[in-house]
Amino acid sequence: MKLEIKVGIDFGKLASDIPKLIDGFLSSSKEEIVGVSKDYIKSGKVNPDIFDSTKARRKRRGNPESPPLYETGVLHNSIKSTDSGIEFKGYGIVHQTGDGVTKREFIVLSKAKDGIKNLISNMKESLRRKSPLVLKT
Repeated sequence: MKLEIKVGIDFGKLASDIPKLIDGFLSSSKEEIVGVSKDYIKSGKVNPDIFDSTKARRKRRGNPESPPLYETGVLHNSIKSTDSGIEFKGYGIVHQTGDGVTKREFIVLSKAKDGIKNLISNMKESLRRKSPLVLKT
C-alpha cells in the first residue's frame, strides 16, 4: 500500500514574512487608525466617563464638561500619522495605559477593518506553497 501526502502550506515562509506583513499592516492602517481614534474621542465614546469634580473644574474654566479627553482639543488635534507610527501629545500615553490616572484607551486598533482584512489576506497568501510538496511512502 502506497501513501501519498500533499502539503500545500509553508509555515516557514509565513514565519519569515511576518515582520514584513506587520509593517505593511501598520503602514497602511495608520491613517485609518488616526481617523477612527479622533472620531472616537470627539464623539465621547472614550470610557470611563470623567468624574464630577473634573466636570466642575472644566465648567469653572469655561470649557465643555464632556467628552473625556477633549477639554481643549489639544490631544485630539495632536494625533497624527508619521513614518515611524502614530504620534500624539506626551500625556496621551498616560491616559492610554492608565499610568497614574484612570485608563482611557483612545487609540482604537480594532476598528481598522480594511487593514485587518488585508493583513489576513496577505498572511493566507504567504502561507500558500506555490507547488505542493508531495510525500510518498
